[in-house]
Amino acid sequence: MESDNIVVFRKDNVSEFFGALIFKTCRGYEIAGTDNISEPNEKLNNTIANRNVLFVGGYYTGHLSELKNNCNALKVFYNYYETPDEEDHLYDLAEEYRGFSTYAVKTNASRLENVEEGSYLLFLKISNLIDEYIYGFPSEESINFNAGVHSLSSEISNIEKVALVSNKKISIDETIRRGKETRSYNEPVVKERIKSSKQTCLLDKYNVNVCLGDDNIGDTCIALAEKTGIGIIINYNSEQKITVIFCRVTKESGYNASEIMKEYSPSGCGTRSLGYCVMDGLSDLYKLFY
Repeated sequence: MESDNIVVFRKDNVSEFFGALIFKTCRGYEIAGTDNISEPNEKLNNTIANRNVLFVGGYYTGHLSELKNNCNALKVFYNYYETPDEEDHLYDLAEEYRGFSTYAVKTNASRLENVEEGSYLLFLKISNLIDEYIYGFPSEESINFNAGVHSLSSEISNIEKVALVSNKKISIDETIRRGKETRSYNEPVVKERIKSSKQTCLLDKYNVNVCLGDDNIGDTCIALAEKTGIGIIINYNSEQKITVIFCRVTKESGYNASEIMKEYSPSGCGTRSLGYCVMDGLSDLYKLFY
């Protein structure tokens, strides 16, 4: 039977996906993962029609009136550093450097304990490690945990890997240990990329440190950012003829990685500390190396 309540989130955002699953488990919400779209489409409008909707993330800013007219009730959760829409609406804000997964855990604390004793603290630890990596300036523990998650089976998605931890198939400590081991093994690759990196002025105002690469993205970007406050790793996909760009900024720089990527490309998105975009053809940054 279709639920009257639904969570709409970005399916490639692990924090939002994990939080949505908690609402599904604890409250029986239906969940709907979308691509990184910024305007309502027919599929979305049909999905939310006459239902109570919790939108995760402020990516429909400027279109809330249309959404409100189409659903029964609407509420938006804004991840850290997202600005609420000026349209009058119900909303909740994330804690500093946190996102939807931490919010979902704390909002459903008693319900999680009813599922299984100790679940609240386990899920809170996992959500903090995920959100710190995505929305904050991650500690070694957070970096190791996320690297450990990525090191699990390549045959399943990232959210399925996180589920292995939340379902106690693998412990948090073991995941962190695996991540630390993986990072240590890949350290020579990261160091070589730092040596081959180039500094340039992006958009005539941002001094960035850039390198090429398609793996070890987190460690590479963080290390690159230590030099100029902004680290960028780029990869050209010759089959699809697109350039994929990841960006990290340091806390001290005061920059917003998402805003930098949005200025650079219409596809730009991300958080204050972590940005991403995909461009058709070769980026001018890529051409620095040839």
